[in-house]
Amino acid sequence: MTYIVFAEITPPGIFGVPDGTKLVYPSGPTELVSAALDSSTLRKVGYGTMPRYREDEDAVRVSFTLDGLRMTLNDNYLMVVCDLRVASHSEALSRVSNSLNRLMESASVQLKQHIAYELVSFRDDAGNAYPLPRFGELISFTAYDTRTLCTSISRATLLSTRTDARLDRALIYYRHALMLIANQGLIAKFGTPDFDVLASAIVLNLWKAVSVIIGDPSVDRDYQRRYRTFGISYEYFSNEIEPLRRLRDSSDVAHHAVDVERQKRLQTQFGPATAVASTVLNAYQESLLAGQIEIGDAENTQ
Repeated sequence: MTYIVFAEITPPGIFGVPDGTKLVYPSGPTELVSAALDSSTLRKVGYGTMPRYREDEDAVRVSFTLDGLRMTLNDNYLMVVCDLRVASHSEALSRVSNSLNRLMESASVQLKQHIAYELVSFRDDAGNAYPLPRFGELISFTAYDTRTLCTSISRATLLSTRTDARLDRALIYYRHALMLIANQGLIAKFGTPDFDVLASAIVLNLWKAVSVIIGDPSVDRDYQRRYRTFGISYEYFSNEIEPLRRLRDSSDVAHHAVDVERQKRLQTQFGPATAVASTVLNAYQESLLAGQIEIGDAENTQ
């Protein structure tokens, strides 16, 4: 059985074809003029440089073989033919995906920009079509409690009056992790190698926020006791902080073969990991406010 997969390569503009609202233009010395805008309304009142898409003779038409798969690139659409001995259509798609992941990574190095693909169709030479993996969000919601919100803002205002270099650094890592969590669907698609790296970055930044405060066992001799200075119990250290450190170690692995179940498990850990970082940061802020830590003490910060 022969299987045929079509994939769309992004960004399409590098192929000289339309790329959303981006201005696509041949490389080389040229002067680009932006659209004219009214200074008071910022509405467009004139066109600037117009797109110049590739000529027919400049279209990308390339055929090659990778991992025994025959591939043909027409502009930014890639046809992959798998006539290898495989047990099922699922195995065929897995082989194609693994090869495309490596190809996109190498292309990103050569072109110095992020190159990705999206599967468009999957069928066999008998005309049978197979479903492609699709991931979507069933529901997105925000729960509110305005009384708790007001209390939190009041406490945050008070805690913000005391800081030091260690806390400032930890808060940067913490807020960056929250930004990645809030925008994860915009940054990387679930079920791709990029999401593996994103999930690892989220866990890494949450751990950095914690380790800046309590230390890291690889560099700080007082890692096993510093947390007590901030009123954190041994039970919390053992049951919450140490699991986050182990999660950070296990999540920092890149894979060509995407493990969707692993990505799901990592996603479920974002909430608990955020709670641990928040607890540690809050404990340190409370210690600063109570005068238990000397302002400006940045010793052992990372």
